[in-house]
Amino acid sequence: MKIVHVINSLATGGAERMVVELATHGVRRGHDVRVVVLADTEGMPRRIADERGIPIAVAATSLRDPRILVRLRNLTVGADVVHVHLFPAMYWAATLGGPKVFTEHSTHNRRMGRRLYRLPERWAYNNYDRVVAIGPGVERRLRQHAAGIGSGTRVVTALNGVADEFYAVNTRTHRSGVRLLSVGSLTEVKQHAVAIEAMRLLPDATLDIAGEGPLRRELETQIVKAGLQSRVRLLGNVKDVHTLLSSYTLLLSTSKYEGFGLVAAEAQAAGLPVVGPAVEGFDDVVLQGRSGLLFGSATPEEIAARVRAAIEPSQYARLVAGALANSRRFTMSNSFEANYAVYKSVIREVGSSR
Repeated sequence: MKIVHVINSLATGGAERMVVELATHGVRRGHDVRVVVLADTEGMPRRIADERGIPIAVAATSLRDPRILVRLRNLTVGADVVHVHLFPAMYWAATLGGPKVFTEHSTHNRRMGRRLYRLPERWAYNNYDRVVAIGPGVERRLRQHAAGIGSGTRVVTALNGVADEFYAVNTRTHRSGVRLLSVGSLTEVKQHAVAIEAMRLLPDATLDIAGEGPLRRELETQIVKAGLQSRVRLLGNVKDVHTLLSSYTLLLSTSKYEGFGLVAAEAQAAGLPVVGPAVEGFDDVVLQGRSGLLFGSATPEEIAARVRAAIEPSQYARLVAGALANSRRFTMSNSFEANYAVYKSVIREVGSSR
């Protein structure tokens, strides 16, 4: 099967990494797979794709380049299925003919619920043969959104997946000291400032934050003012997150919302329990009391309380076992097969309608 993925870029992000992993598994299974990016932005997923020899074609110089329409058509000629990810790639690729699916990666976006976008959203969604959610939480929100805009496109779920290397990490149930790791862009959505504040209440713990973004300087200032320089570090972008995980006690997330919580799934695959928010999407990935502990309110006090509860020795050993068991739901092999089943279904439907 010839599969073409279309995405804004392969800069750092969960959707970008998912595309690279789906492409990798597609190639391994003998399919002809290509990734088309609207803009050639550098990032870790792009580097990984290059290292693995995944074919990448660049459609334009920016996300608003009017030449995208023509180039997308040329770069997707002969595809059995076109798989599109993220906005605005979703709008650009909606003009393409042939079997195509769109994957929604988040429970929130700025277009949902806004009257200004109702008609263009309906047009875009209705131009896809299937809309795929990366988890049950995303599917619930998608169905609400589709009903709100009057779209009749079928919505299905194909769970996101964890890259194979995370399952090969050498984990251990006892670690010296309490070492917390957060992974995510330094943006408002990830709320790293709250995690840093919680560290005031956890004097025996350290926190490393892997990721880059516009709030770096602000977070650096916060760390200095709180006198936490010896216990809180900003690591910047990290290539081998799977290797990094093995030296930590817990993964800590303070995100406002998550479509799936890929990093949480990756941490569990490496045997790390997760402390994070009880928000739609994330709570599908982390099982409360079994593979991690979730907080309802992202306050420093509640976050610190969940961390203290999670590291209690008998609780911690149970959560480690639960994390490893739960992670088996999220293998990338399973994710590819779920998406491949969608491709085959769409191709049959489109072929029979001609």
